[in-house]
Amino acid sequence: MDFGTKVLCTPQGDYVFLGYGSATSDGDLPTVVAGTDIYLAKFSKEGVKKWAKRYGRKDGPPSYSVVTSTAIDFCQTIDAGYVIVGTQWSPSDGDLTFAIKID
Repeated sequence: MDFGTKVLCTPQGDYVFLGYGSATSDGDLPTVVAGTDIYLAKFSKEGVKKWAKRYGRKDGPPSYSVVTSTAIDFCQTIDAGYVIVGTQWSPSDGDLTFAIKID
């Protein structure tokens, strides 16, 4: 994660971090070599990583390598999931705004 966007504290005392970037040294996530993807990671109050996820382009056509995703905001939902809002740019689609609901 290159840029942090927001941190939430859950009712259980955990911390959830939202950000985006072009690369990660986290062994749990594949390294992105071009473009940017969104990252969401949860840590216990003791600082132990519970999980980390990457959202954005995955292994796709070569044109996907220039897709740029930027995380803008997120919130926890009543069912303990999350909604992430962001923007994405690609040569084929231009600028897009999106929302992702995750469990």
